[in-house]
Amino acid sequence: MTRQARLRVHLLSQPTMTTPEGPWVPEQQATAAEAVVEFAGRVESGSLEHPRPRTKGTAAYLRHLQEVARWDLLAHATATVYITGLSRRCAEVLAGRGDMTVTRATPAMQEQELEVVIPPMIAQDESLRDLFLRSMDDARFAYEQFVEALDAQKGEERNAVWEAWQARQAAQAVAPAAVATSLVVTASMRAWRQVMVGFGAEHADSESRALTVELLRILRPVAPALFVDLEEVSGGEPGVESAYGMD
Repeated sequence: MTRQARLRVHLLSQPTMTTPEGPWVPEQQATAAEAVVEFAGRVESGSLEHPRPRTKGTAAYLRHLQEVARWDLLAHATATVYITGLSRRCAEVLAGRGDMTVTRATPAMQEQELEVVIPPMIAQDESLRDLFLRSMDDARFAYEQFVEALDAQKGEERNAVWEAWQARQAAQAVAPAAVATSLVVTASMRAWRQVMVGFGAEHADSESRALTVELLRILRPVAPALFVDLEEVSGGEPGVESAYGMD
């Protein structure tokens, strides 16, 4: 049986901070992620002891960093999320980024229920949806046939566990890009911002845009001041846009 996957994003970890001894302390309401970014910026500018009145507090200082586009300082704060119900195609795009650490599960093609991501344009048409689901069932059948045939190829010195794993890895070549997978992703707030702004743009595909909405909802509480310019797109397909445009 093949069914529509449901996209979910769960926050696994977020920054913590131990404030060093000295005159500087973050604002009481500042999160650890915000405080780390502020501290790094003040170390660079030498303003830990004598901050300017206009940028004295954490919120004011982070607003200033955004005004001068110092997004690089956001790399000092990181967060790890667990994503499920994402297509292999979209997972490949995330994994291809050089600024994220991504650990992916191998799609379970032989599970009793195969989860797939159906594009909205196909899902809204009953005949196209049925065709799509039949195509996924055919792909799973082909996968199972490849695994069975490869398992039957016995060598003289057979390592059953190793060869079974190799057979399934080889058969993954016929797994459709729409098959859902799960992944754990660790990235800096800078990288998360870039993903949300880029993947949430008007020209992005519907799945990528939906992912950015879930990411924003999960990550905004971690560092509200770092994402203050990001908003969910109202009307039409869901997405995320920045008041500053592309970073």
